[in-house]
Amino acid sequence: MSTQQQELPEWDLSNVYPGLESDEFSEAKTQLTVAVEDLKTYLEDHRISPEIAQEERESPALAEIMAGFIQRVAAAQELRESIRAYLNSFIATDSFNEKAKKELSLLEPLFVRLDQLENVMFQGWIGHVGDRVAEIIGMN
Repeated sequence: MSTQQQELPEWDLSNVYPGLESDEFSEAKTQLTVAVEDLKTYLEDHRISPEIAQEERESPALAEIMAGFIQRVAAAQELRESIRAYLNSFIATDSFNEKAKKELSLLEPLFVRLDQLENVMFQGWIGHVGDRVAEIIGMN
């Protein structure tokens, strides 16, 4: 019986990013960093925090603030998930791919920061205006 080596299929991910060391992938990481910082600044500028006592604001102003946040967080999430899926595809098919594992490890704190901004800061703030959320959402 002869042993035959069979070539395993490879995923072509070049339609996402040309490579782990490509300018496009590097730019995506930079864009995500900027998007998370922009989101943090947006929250600070609009006094969105579970710790900050909320001044009374009119519902249209709150609707505008919420819409701005949702737009920004959606863009950041889309970029994060593109990057995360890209890296995980390398790791899932080659657990020895140290470059992909290192990239993911370096980006995890940024992913966590994005989650904190959305799930702690924004959702905590929503708790302060909770009785008006349905009205505010109806304005958009």
